[in-house]
Formats: sequence, structure tokens, C-alpha cells
Amino acid sequence: MGQTVPKVVTDNFSSVELDTLQEHFKSLAKKKDPKGQHIALDVFTKYFIKEDIELSKRLYKAFDFDNDGKINMSDFLLSMAICIRTSDDSRRTFTFRLFDSSGKASVAEISHHFPDPPAPIIIEAMWDFDKMHDKEIGIKRGETAILMSKYDNTWWVVQNNRGDVGYVAAAYLKEQEPTKTGLLAIPQDPAGKISLEQYLKWAITSEPVRNFCNTLKNFSIQPPPAFDLGGPTNFRHTTHIGIDSLSDFGALLSQADILPEEMADPQTALFLLTVLKEEREKQLAGPAETAPLIPADIPPPPAQTSPAVNPPVPTDIPPVPTDLPPNFPTAPTDLPPEPSQEPESLPSVEEDVPLPPPTKIPLPPPRPKERTVEMPEPSMVNLLEEIKNPRKKLKTVTPSDIKLDNITKEEASDLVGILKKAMVIRPADVAGNNTPKKEDNDEEWE
Repeated sequence: MGQTVPKVVTDNFSSVELDTLQEHFKSLAKKKDPKGQHIALDVFTKYFIKEDIELSKRLYKAFDFDNDGKINMSDFLLSMAICIRTSDDSRRTFTFRLFDSSGKASVAEISHHFPDPPAPIIIEAMWDFDKMHDKEIGIKRGETAILMSKYDNTWWVVQNNRGDVGYVAAAYLKEQEPTKTGLLAIPQDPAGKISLEQYLKWAITSEPVRNFCNTLKNFSIQPPPAFDLGGPTNFRHTTHIGIDSLSDFGALLSQADILPEEMADPQTALFLLTVLKEEREKQLAGPAETAPLIPADIPPPPAQTSPAVNPPVPTDIPPVPTDLPPNFPTAPTDLPPEPSQEPESLPSVEEDVPLPPPTKIPLPPPRPKERTVEMPEPSMVNLLEEIKNPRKKLKTVTPSDIKLDNITKEEASDLVGILKKAMVIRPADVAGNNTPKKEDNDEEWE
């Protein structure tokens, strides 16, 4: 083809690997170009990061080193060498090319594909709030804490500086102004862009960038027709959960009045399965260990001897003399009176020392009324909040992860109760739809 193979390619690939990569390029290029000189965009997106078309298009732009809008053989070999065989620093620099525009990259575009974890929301207590229920925590006026989630307009779940998590009345709390962290804390130019140097300082700490670089590194070199570079591993949070044919699991869902249509929603299924898995693990772990009781037959400590209270008085003490010599001095009787220690006049408190004006502290709002419905566990509320957050990466849970072998009727009943509580607090925006509840329990899980 008359194109020079870059040195970084020959330095990192053997002759056999280089021949294989060239065959890969030809097989892809000829799908749209009869001469096999360029890989078309729509062909590229079917093989590289195919799960994310927008990101795949950006990767196509990064592969195009000569900026002619096409990927030729030299572009392809150079990009594959950087992705597979060079250092992590080189791969991070390569990821900048996904957003590069004349040496600058848009912060909005970067954060869309490589989002930072959300900064914690800090709240401050405006009044003292005393704990009155086991799921609440106390907090003092002026104390700060982390807002975990908002259960409703009345109760928030917070974590104090000691690590305690629980409910606090929302009227007693105030959210502080959010602080910029991560990518958003980097100084930007008027167009909202940053330089390569700024990007690399941030990218070395970014988990999404690290995951994407691992995806580039894992691009495989395999002979056609099995050439499929696939998508990123652990890069974008996607969830697909199906219901296995586990009769015990299906029975639990049926007893909790949970419809198959509800479990078809990925977020609802992830929420319920995670709650069920955690509760089942607690059951299998058994009750928490308690400190051993002190045996009752421990002998008492030996009695300690104390010194005698009234030791004997010695009898050989000489008597005190009673007759003084004639020239022994006596105390004078004509001494002047002592001066008074009190000042002649005391300053008037009202006139000389002005009192500070009284500080007006507003009264705290009334405590929320007693709850008629039992509040869910704070951990359940936090889990819902994490599932709704697209930036959170939650581990996928399937029915096979829940160990239901040898489950007792009491344990199954407890799990059904947990599922019912979970469905009560599941909001419609998590469920994805408002599926009506069935009126009877005739329909069983298969």
C-alpha cells in the first residue's frame, strides 16, 4: 500500500502478530472499501466498543492520526500498538484524543463519558435533634454530617462524623453549598476546556479512565473471522437480570405479591435481589457473637491487710517546759490597725460595664409527628438512592447468588416480610413503570 509502518509498531509486535493485524485491517476495510485501504466508520463501530456507539465514534476519531477522517493501515497499526503494548501513561494520553480539539478538550464531554463519583452532600444541624427511636441518630446544633439520602420531605438519612447512620428530621437540617471536586475543580478556559497536562493530572486518579484503558489494553489479536474487539470491561454500568427457574425464589416472590412484570424492570430487580441477598447472608451468619459471661465460681480476691488504726503511743517523750526565761520577748500590744482591703468605691455595673445585648436564638421546629408506618432500614433507603444514581456502579445480583438451600419456614417468612417492606418504599421512578398490583395470588412463579 506504500504506507510506512511506524517504529512503535515494529518495536512492540512480532512479525507474526504484525501479519495478523494487517489481515485484520484488510478484512475490516474491504467490508466497505473494495480496495481495502480504509476502515469505514459504521464498520468500526460494529467491532470496537460496540455497546456504546457514541464512544466508539470518538475512538474512531482517536485512531485517525493523520486527521483525514479515515483510518488507514498506518493509523490502525499505530493505535493498536498504543492500546495493547505501550504504557498506562501512553494509553491515558491516547484517551485525550477522544475529546481533543486543537489541543483542548471539553470538560462537559469528558465528564459525560468518564464521570467522577458524586461529591458527598454536607448538611449542618440548625438545632439539637435528640434520638427517640432506634433508627434515628442524635445530632447537635452546628454539627455537620453527610446526607446519604432523602427518604421523604420529613426524614433524611444522614451519617455523622462517628460513622453512625440513621434518620434525622429534615426541618432540623440545612444543606451546605456543594464544593467542586475532581474534573469540575480544574480551572477551565472561557469555552469550558482544559489542556492535555490538566487532563493527565486528573486522569491518573479517575476510575472510569483506568477501566477504559484496561479495555484498550485487552484488545485481542486473533485471526479472522473471530476478530471482535468487544466492549469495555467494567466501564459503563449496565444491568441485565433474568429470573432463574428457582422454585424457592419464585415462591418467595409470589408470597410477597411481587409480579413478574415488576421483576422485569432491571432497577427493581436489582434492588429486591440485593436486599434479599443481604438479608439471607445475615440469616446464614447467625446471631452476632456476644461477650462470654463471667463464671460465677471465680474465687474472691484475697483480703488485703491494712496497718493498725491506733498504733501504740511512745511513753519516753520528754515534758514540755512551762517556765520561760525572764528576757523572753512578748507580742506588742500597741500595733496600728490594719488597713481596710475594700476599695473606697465600686464601679457601677449599670453605668460603667454595659451588658451585651441578648442573643436571640430561634426556637427549633416542632418534632415530626409519631410515625404510623414503620420506617424502613436506612440501608434500604441508601440502596435505592444508589440504584437511581447512574454514576454508581453496583454489583449485579442474580437469584443464583441467594443461598436458599435448607431454608426454614421461619426464615422464609422473614424474607417475605423484607420483600414486602422493600416494595412499599420502592418509588415509581425506580420501578420504571406503575404496574398495578394483582388482586389475587392465583398466578404463581414458574
